[in-house]
Amino acid sequence: MTPATAPTEQPEDRAEPVDAQLTGERAHLAASRAALRRMRDRAQELYAAGEQVAGDAYGAESLGAALARRVAELADDPRTPLFFGKLTFGVGEHTGR
Repeated sequence: MTPATAPTEQPEDRAEPVDAQLTGERAHLAASRAALRRMRDRAQELYAAGEQVAGDAYGAESLGAALARRVAELADDPRTPLFFGKLTFGVGEHTGR
């Protein structure tokens, strides 16, 4: 088998074909990106309302700075993955808990 050739047979221990796994992973990634977008939208809403919920000028400034950082942290760059791997434990294997 050359590096450019994909295997056509599935290992016996794999419960589902690779196509089904990829479809599931892509759906999970889409759901994760949608959840990230909702979190960012909510942080932006709070940032916009910051002065209305703060008790004084110092509180408003502190809250605004914290929310601005949070909005930036929640930015989604489609060129980078939200995560880079997945752990799958077999039946009876230690899960680290």
